[in-house]
Amino acid sequence: MRFAFRRDVALGRYVSLDTPVHRLDPRTKLLGFAVVLAALFRAGETGCAGLVLLLGGLTTWAGMPVRRTVGALKGMAWILALTVLFQALWVGPRHLGGIAAGLHVGIEMGLRLVGMLVAAMLLTFSTEPIRLADGLGRLFGFLERLRVPVRDLAMVLTLALRFLPTVLEEAERLVTAQRARGARFGGGLLTRARRVLPLAVPLFTGCLRRADRLALAMEARGYRGGASRTQLDPPAFGRGDGVALIALTVLLAVVFGAPAD
Repeated sequence: MRFAFRRDVALGRYVSLDTPVHRLDPRTKLLGFAVVLAALFRAGETGCAGLVLLLGGLTTWAGMPVRRTVGALKGMAWILALTVLFQALWVGPRHLGGIAAGLHVGIEMGLRLVGMLVAAMLLTFSTEPIRLADGLGRLFGFLERLRVPVRDLAMVLTLALRFLPTVLEEAERLVTAQRARGARFGGGLLTRARRVLPLAVPLFTGCLRRADRLALAMEARGYRGGASRTQLDPPAFGRGDGVALIALTVLLAVVFGAPAD
């Protein structure tokens, strides 16, 4: 069992590049993420495969290393395999009329999971966490009239995404330290789970310690929840955003206008 979080995991990790995808307004990318999710759940097997290929092209356009995408997919390979096998061997014979029908549904669900993962990686790879929070706050700012703390919730979500790679790196350091002490993490799935489980306590303790330091740092800098704040570089829609929104509208029209599979 080898952990390579820093090399392979891209979810929650922003990389500063000058690409057309990076230059898009965060609200455009959030709307695109929502449209892609809706399209994945609407489309059939062929449509999901096309959307996955489209997302793969966008990751290349955004400069995301292929090894990170492949590494993330390798990390969830067992989830995809269980999904396909469950649909093919259990749901298909019992509810869909046979293994072939279940396999068809399993592949479709697997493609949806892959599309969701790649879309989430692309969003976090090309958008700064603070701009992502601001985009969420601006999109759903109207809910603040109903006393919904939209900006605070967006900040919490963004911080969770921001510290996901940090937590994974901490897990990698714990595994490396235990290996240096003679621990072994090989074996079957249940064996590996039992050997990794003791690492949850120090990992959880480190997360709490890091959260406490972050809260003190934010308080020392005058952060107050719900307070209106100005921005040095406020987001603004540009020509690329207009083209992207038109493309998203066309995608919605094609996916929802076509008959369901």
